[in-house]
Amino acid sequence: MALRARNNTLGLQISPSLLDRLCQRFTELLLLCLPQAQRVAFYFVGSVPHLRITRLGMAARNRETHELTWRASAEMDSDITGKTWQDLLDSSTGDLDVWSSCLRNQRAWTSSGSKDDFRRLVEKSGGTLADNHFHLEPVLMSKADLWHGMPPPSVYPKDRGGKPLWLNTDSIIVALIRIDLAPESSPFGPDYWQITEELTKALAIQLLHLHSKQSLSKKMEVIQEQRDEIRQILVSQIRKIMTKLGLVYRVIDNEVASLRESWENIIHQCHPEQPCRSHIVEQLNLLLEKLTVDHTVVAESEAVKQLAWYQDKLAEYCFLPEENKVWFQQKILPLWKNTASRYNSAPELKNQMKKLLDQLEQSFYVGLNETLIDKIDDIPNSIKTKWINLAYNEKDLKKVDLLREYSYLLEEVNIAIPNKRKILENLVCLRNLALCIENLEDELDKYIDKYESPPSIEQTLLH
Repeated sequence: MALRARNNTLGLQISPSLLDRLCQRFTELLLLCLPQAQRVAFYFVGSVPHLRITRLGMAARNRETHELTWRASAEMDSDITGKTWQDLLDSSTGDLDVWSSCLRNQRAWTSSGSKDDFRRLVEKSGGTLADNHFHLEPVLMSKADLWHGMPPPSVYPKDRGGKPLWLNTDSIIVALIRIDLAPESSPFGPDYWQITEELTKALAIQLLHLHSKQSLSKKMEVIQEQRDEIRQILVSQIRKIMTKLGLVYRVIDNEVASLRESWENIIHQCHPEQPCRSHIVEQLNLLLEKLTVDHTVVAESEAVKQLAWYQDKLAEYCFLPEENKVWFQQKILPLWKNTASRYNSAPELKNQMKKLLDQLEQSFYVGLNETLIDKIDDIPNSIKTKWINLAYNEKDLKKVDLLREYSYLLEEVNIAIPNKRKILENLVCLRNLALCIENLEDELDKYIDKYESPPSIEQTLLH
């Protein structure tokens, strides 16, 4: 049963299961404390302005065995359930007048009128009730305790004169307790009223406690949602920053590739007869131009334009041998085969194409050819070994370590390398930047791990 609207902040916020258990215990306690009572029912009063009344349950006493029984709201009917303050005003006759009087005056009311009217009735009957009577006891709660701020007068329910109900009172009614008195029960002295008033005050404290606990839980859920949203935004922004910082690694890779290219240039200087990647690409581009002359339609082919672009990239970047091979086999070779099959080229052009493609693939591993390396006498073997390990096994090292080792290597090498001093300065700067990024990544990983699995609301409340 929904006792309140989701966004309603003027009414009690209590778990229905907890409220049901509290109702049962309280009504049974009243029966034990009041021998005059035959039945005690608990009615929840909704928030302003409607004040909708909902019966939650009733405890009854067997007059013969004195056994107490509890019936939940789903097991019984009630004429008052679902009635609002306006409903009571529209049909304020009989028992309904008792309910409206109790709500309006915020004090106990009986089927015979006020407490004073009831007392006079009891006195006239000699202290014993001849007929069935009942009395309503309001459960009052301080506005300051229940509400965070006072609502405007327009929110309050109106009486028959159009004046706001409870506007000038310190409390509101959150529940009504109906006590059905047993026929011929007596006496009704001050103790009866004191017991009902004190127990309803204790009930109000319990209700406020449960309300505060539920409100805190709801607030924690809102805080948790806001924190999760902020966390997602922060993590997203951090990852964007790290992606941008990752461009530094690309710059490092380019520097390393240029040093790898410097090594391969040394190989070609000492062994000019070996296939050179950049020279072969130039010849392949010339072959494409030849096809353009022989077949004008070729120049308009998107595949041919793409082929020329792939070849230029292969010549421009000095990838690792296996990366060159993948690029060649997936990007370049299929397009050349497609071009050769679509256009009737002269046999010598086809043979030239095949020869150049074979040489291009062979050129990828020139820098690792041990026979060629051993014939280079100008560089000590220790330097050659170190250079090759750094140039072709870079993935085995962290970026920071790789840059440091390359810096040491360039300091040791006595051969002329274009822009050597500038390269050394760049490596030092990149090494310091890479070190900062690695430290930042470690700290951010800790942050992300911390907020990937935030503590639950219960854990937060416990701490």
